[in-house]
Amino acid sequence: MSPRRITTLIALGRAAIGATLLAAPQPAGKGWLGDVADDPRAQAVLRGLGARDLAIGIGTLVSLTRGRRPDRWIEAGILADGADAFAALMARERLAPASLATTVAVAGGAALLGVYTRFASVDQTE
Repeated sequence: MSPRRITTLIALGRAAIGATLLAAPQPAGKGWLGDVADDPRAQAVLRGLGARDLAIGIGTLVSLTRGRRPDRWIEAGILADGADAFAALMARERLAPASLATTVAVAGGAALLGVYTRFASVDQTE
């Protein structure tokens, strides 16, 4: 799969996750955080994470569709995903094992793919 295709798929997934967390933080966060997602304070943080991911996803897609290199957006995604994986590892004793594994796998995997696509050639046309 080409770096551009990987970048597009990550951006679409990020935007979808972001929109979901922004619109419905309690049900979206419940599987990840458990009952903590019922707390309005946690929902505020989840909405912030959602807005972050929605912005990075849309920014990446706009760059790609306008024929611009999305390098800065990819870098923002790498930082966000790396931070998410790190935060999950730091909270490992308070997260359900499945939530921890999923978060580290998805966020860590996206960060690694981001590093790959950032340094690979993401051509404007394909």
